[in-house]
This record gives sequence, C-alpha cells and structure tokens, in this order.
Amino acid sequence: VDQPSNTTILSAAKVTGRLTSGLSIGMLAAVTPIEQARSYDSLPERSDAVAVEPASAFAVVRMQQDFGKQQSNAGINLTHAHHFVDERGGLQDILARDAFSGGLDFKLRTQQGKYELTGFLGGSYVQGDSTAIARLQRGSAHFFQRPDQEHIWYTPGRTSLSGYTASLRHDKNAGYSFWGIQVLARSPGFEINDLGRMQTADDIDFNADFGVRNARPKKAYRFYMLNLATRSGWNFGGVRQYSNASLSSNLTFNNFTRASLNLSYSLRSTSDVLTRGGPLMGTPNSWSITSGFNSRSNIPVTWSVNLGHTDDELGGWSWSARSTLSVRPGARWQASV
Repeated sequence: VDQPSNTTILSAAKVTGRLTSGLSIGMLAAVTPIEQARSYDSLPERSDAVAVEPASAFAVVRMQQDFGKQQSNAGINLTHAHHFVDERGGLQDILARDAFSGGLDFKLRTQQGKYELTGFLGGSYVQGDSTAIARLQRGSAHFFQRPDQEHIWYTPGRTSLSGYTASLRHDKNAGYSFWGIQVLARSPGFEINDLGRMQTADDIDFNADFGVRNARPKKAYRFYMLNLATRSGWNFGGVRQYSNASLSSNLTFNNFTRASLNLSYSLRSTSDVLTRGGPLMGTPNSWSITSGFNSRSNIPVTWSVNLGHTDDELGGWSWSARSTLSVRPGARWQASV
C-alpha cells in the first residue's frame, strides 16, 4: 500500500489587517483535493486506488475590536469545514459533510491589567450521513453509548450533532498576591474536531488558585512564589470526574540557583472515559510530591536534579529521578547528558 503522508493544498488565501478604529480582521480559506492510497495485489496482478481523504474546503474568520485605555477587547470567531463526500469513495461513513462553529469572546481589564475578566460563548453544528454522525457519537470525545448514563443517549439514525461551550474567568495578576477563578462548560454535543482540537465534551470544569510572590531581592534569596490551586470537574449528569488540590513553591537564590517543591492530592472520583464507552469507573485517592534543584541557565556548565513520588490508596506507587548536565565550552559547542 502506497498512501500519502499529508494532504496537498490546492489553493489558499489569507487576509489580515487592522483598522484605525482598533478592529483587527483575519480571514483564511483553503481548498484541498481528494487523496488516494494505491494498493497492489500480486496474486491477481491488480492495482487499486482507494480514497483516503475527500476534497475539502475550509474557512476561518476572526475579528477583534480593542477598546478603552486598558487594552480591553471583544472578538468573534467563525469556522466552516466542508468535505465533498459521496458514496463513490465510502468516506461519507467516516467524515461529516459540514462542520460549523462560532463564538464570541471578551477581555475586560482594569487598573492597567491588574484585574481581568475574560469569557467566551460558542456553539457548533455538524451534519452528514447518519453513519458518520453515529461514529462521532461513539468517539472518544463523546461516548454517547455508555450504558449507565441518563442525560444523553446514543441515537444511530441522527444526521446532525450540535452543542455549546461557555467560560467565565476572573484574575488578579499584579501585586504581592494573585488569584484566579474560572468556570468552563462544554455540552455533550459540542464538536469542533473538523477544524479545531477538543479532547472531550460533556464537561463542567471549575478551577481556582491563590498565590503570593516576592520579587524584591533579600539577603538569602532573590524571588519566591507559593501557589495553592484546586480543580474539580463534572459531566452534565452530575458525576464528579476529578477533584484535586496542589501546593507549589519556587525559590530563586541570589546566585540564580532555583529550587522547587510541589505537593498534590486527588480525591476518589468517578471517570466516564477510562472504560472508553463502557460503564463508569472509580479512581482512587492519590497524592504526589516532586522536587527540583537547578543551576542558573546562562553559565558554561549547567545542571539539574529532579525527584518525584506518587502513591494511591490501592497500593500503586512510583518513584522517579532525573538529572542533567550540560557543558558549553564555546558558542557553537554543547555536550549534554
């Protein structure tokens, strides 16, 4: 079998610019041809060509308006992917015919960026042959076929899939203390993998962090930072998929040697992806600790030492150790182990 390793771009066009009003515009369009793999069977002495990628057209539009003296902005994204699939190549059973997505986003800054409020709201719509949409429902981003869920259902005959995503986050970026808090949701039918990247849908995620830092050099150190963070996630059926808390610390000495120590604890939860479309599966309480010690980076001889340990309530554990040594005798030479 001789198959292409990439898709050829037949034609593409890009337009970018910024108006005096503060509106930035970017547009991209591309067309790709059908790609075929060639096979040879020595017994009947026959060669065949099989379609592995249909002819496709893609379009992306981004517009962003800046406003105010604090560099706040608001924007819009629009994408469309069209695959010219039909029964001749059999690809209509694998790929959706049309995939649309769009969204609005904003960033509001106050006190010269000390505080930021950011968010977005978006939606997606995918349509095609019922076999291709059924494949999407069963894929790793959705797993609609799971037997123990009641908030979504696998429907083999449907010819479209739609969903939404939304997020809201507030941050304090400057000063001795800093913090952030965010809520993000992706509905079960949200799908952007035709012209984007998404690992899973059906998620409601919450994360928050609080930290302190001091960048004023002292007698024993130049900089330190402590950060406490927590994360939790649920699906739209209310199943808690993960919850963890972590504490991280970093210290830079006056000679620019750096030390770090990180602690993490994860609560017992229930995963809806580990069985890859099967029933829910529990995950144990677990904890981990990692530490590191690094030399300054702008000297001829640099080194680092890192240690880590994880443990869980089921008896699973691991240790890790890593060290590096790098020597630069000249501007064009470097040896590392």
